[in-house]
Amino acid sequence: MSGHEAPPSAEILGDETAPSRISVAVRCRPLSQTERSSNVSDITRVMDTRLVILLDPGVAASNDYLRQDKSKEKRFAFDQAFGADVGNQALFQSTTKPLIGSVLQGYNATVFAYGSTGAGKTFTMIGTPQDPGIMSRTVEGLFTSAAGSRGDDHHQSITINCSFVEVYNENLRDLGSRDGKDGILDLREDPVTGTSVAGVTEIQAQSVQEVMDLLQLGNQRRTTEPTAMNVTSSRSHAVLQVRVERREPGNPSAGTLIGKLSMIDLAGSERASQTN
Repeated sequence: MSGHEAPPSAEILGDETAPSRISVAVRCRPLSQTERSSNVSDITRVMDTRLVILLDPGVAASNDYLRQDKSKEKRFAFDQAFGADVGNQALFQSTTKPLIGSVLQGYNATVFAYGSTGAGKTFTMIGTPQDPGIMSRTVEGLFTSAAGSRGDDHHQSITINCSFVEVYNENLRDLGSRDGKDGILDLREDPVTGTSVAGVTEIQAQSVQEVMDLLQLGNQRRTTEPTAMNVTSSRSHAVLQVRVERREPGNPSAGTLIGKLSMIDLAGSERASQTN
């Protein structure tokens, strides 16, 4: 799911042509090795890139008289729907890439992955060195767009700053600290940058590889517990915040344009009793 502060033109009530501020996308995961070994059937089908159909499993309780001879097929509509065969690159192109231009213009945007343990949230958001997730691909897109903006205006300076934080038991922990210390961080209100995390390690990224290294290092430090669904289940929320600052060094009166993009890998959404 992703949302962003749209340009003012989208605030006109009743304008059906204005872009929506919130978009909900669903990604259907493939069967796990355990499910395939148990001969579990995949009953999920994606139609027309927006409709998800759950086929009738054909199994009913013997005493379920109300639903006998009735189809249990269910249909769900989303802004976008992706099958198990869709890769991270295609997912990024359709869901997150459209936000990059708004962030460079000074708007705030948020992208987060929500779902149960083992659904593929971390793979979607962080990915692997061989198949980067949404976070790395979005930062790469920001670098590419920033380079284009600098080429159009040689007097413009654009910096990209990144921080990686864990939220666990209502505490904030710095996943990007160079010394690996697990100190608890505090939220503060800044009159210039807004709400910020005091003392968090922030890197001024010069390349996508720097950000990928930050994500891989931070992901190893996350709080995990083995569950019935996932041996290394993430029990915390991981937040990568990217702050883009644009300024004209030769024109101090122009001020600084700041856009923020928060990308969040949420903890499993199911009840703890279901994954003990």
